[in-house]
Amino acid sequence: MLKAIGSGLETHMHREARERALNTVMEAQEEAERLLREAEEAAQAERLAAVARTTEDLAARRRQALAQARLAARRAAVAQRQALLDSLWARAAQRLQALAEEPDDARRKVLANLLEDAAAQLAGPSWTMQVAVAAQDLPLLSAAYLASLGERLAIYGVAGVELAHDAAPILGGVIARKTGSRQMVDNSFDERLALTRRMLRDEIERRLTPDTPARPGA
Repeated sequence: MLKAIGSGLETHMHREARERALNTVMEAQEEAERLLREAEEAAQAERLAAVARTTEDLAARRRQALAQARLAARRAAVAQRQALLDSLWARAAQRLQALAEEPDDARRKVLANLLEDAAAQLAGPSWTMQVAVAAQDLPLLSAAYLASLGERLAIYGVAGVELAHDAAPILGGVIARKTGSRQMVDNSFDERLALTRRMLRDEIERRLTPDTPARPGA
């Protein structure tokens, strides 16, 4: 009887030990599977993060490259516009130089028109006009020729015209002053070109700049 009891107890202990061992093995296997899943999830998350970083980096590089390309294009456009403007003004200066070298009669007519324009701007009760011209034009404005302009200038109150003996440092045209005042009109070719350049700068820039597409709803 004791042997039977002992054998049963031993069998029970062996079964319990085996169950514990099996449970331990199963728990270890479950833990290993859990750790494996977590490792795979972490690896997948890291891969996705790496892809996201790469994509973001590529996008940033594209944006930077595009910004640099746009800046370079704007600089090139500005340089081209400036070169064109410089060419235009150079040709205008050449034409004025050619005008300053026209025959005497043609230059006298130009000077007379510029004198009348200056008189109109300085118009007032009887006054004397002081005139300065370029060296090559001094011989053209003789006392007799200035007297012949008397009626044209008298409309604006000019009682007489005094020609400066010293030549003005200008390409051509006239610089007129009202005697006894600080009022003056610079009708020299140089100032006329500069004035035209200032007045037309914005207009030329507008014409040379491509139209900007209108915004939706604007």
